[in-house]
Formats: sequence, C-alpha cells, structure tokens
Amino acid sequence: MKIKPEQLDEVIRELLVEETERTEKAIDLAVKATKRKSLKMAKDRSPRSDRNIRSGRKPYADSWSSTTDKGRVRQHVTIYNKHYRLTHLLENGHFIFNKYGGAFGRTKSQSHIAPTQEETNEMFEEELINRL
Repeated sequence: MKIKPEQLDEVIRELLVEETERTEKAIDLAVKATKRKSLKMAKDRSPRSDRNIRSGRKPYADSWSSTTDKGRVRQHVTIYNKHYRLTHLLENGHFIFNKYGGAFGRTKSQSHIAPTQEETNEMFEEELINRL
C-alpha cells in the first residue's frame, strides 16, 4: 500500500483509532472475565454457617455481588457483600461477650477477602496480557 506524504497523518490517526478500540475491547473483556471469576472465588471461600439456613436468612456466602463504574479512561469494579457489617468481623475476628457484658474470648479470624483480592489483581493482569 502506497501513500502520499500528505496522507501520512490521516493513516497514522486511523491506525491509532483502530488500536485504541481493540485495546478498549480487550480491557472490557478482561474486566468482565475477571469479575466473574473473582465473584465465584469470593463465594467459594466465604465461611458458611448452619444457623443462616435454619433462620431463613440468605447465607453470607451467597450474598456477594458487584458493580462496575465505567469512566472515559478507566473502569472501577467493586465486589461487595450485602452483609457488609459481617465482612470485617469474619475477616479480622472479634470479641465474644456474655450476657452481662463481659468479654470471655475472641473468635478466630477467617481471612477470605484479602487472598481473593490479591489473586484477582494477578488474574486481571494475566487476562489482559492474554487478550492483548
């Protein structure tokens, strides 16, 4: 393909637009795939209790959801649990109080959010590199 010097800027602009669109599509697909996988990981790693089943409440592990905020330049995905008050207590542990207000112990922390976040970051990088 031969082009004239006057057409060079137009051809370069077209190539850059095509490459930008291709990259944006790859990022969108990588974000969607990573979001799906990390939601599944969060649900699988969440602690489970028989008490929720007996009381009829929706279990903690099934309450994970996500939102995506798309900007012009970036996307921000938030994965959250609808029982947001419980996430901190399970992740870090908490005091156990008796009916008289005295503390008699501490629960064991069940770290399930931090490892998922670390793996999700690595997973997104790999997914994006594969798609590009």
